[in-house]
Amino acid sequence: MKVENRYKINYDLKQKCIVNAKFKQGDIDSSILDITLFDNGSAVDITGETIEFRFLKADKTIVYQDSTSGVSIVSPATGNVACTLKSNSLACTGLVKCEIHRSKDGKELTVPSFYFTVEESIGEGGTISTNYISAIET
Repeated sequence: MKVENRYKINYDLKQKCIVNAKFKQGDIDSSILDITLFDNGSAVDITGETIEFRFLKADKTIVYQDSTSGVSIVSPATGNVACTLKSNSLACTGLVKCEIHRSKDGKELTVPSFYFTVEESIGEGGTISTNYISAIET
């Protein structure tokens, strides 16, 4: 049995992306954004690209996740990428703004923003919400 909360999202870069994803505060390595990128209905080939997810949380702290911190390219030819949200990404309840940053051969492109919600968990403890940029942390 897999313990996960996975949202599969087909994201067309030329359309407004409406995401109704909801995750719980304090979940650890079990909340996954599974995104396939399209451009006017055609799959985006991300072969050879570096992908980074950037999150602006409701408390205005920022988290960057990349291949060293939960981001994986599932199928480059079909534009499928997954991000396993880290506890800091889910530390603050409320609306989270998400951007997917793509880079290759010195060129950079940021996918238009979309949002997901972090709901409060019932219980003790949790993660203190802070800025986290994996490249700096490693």
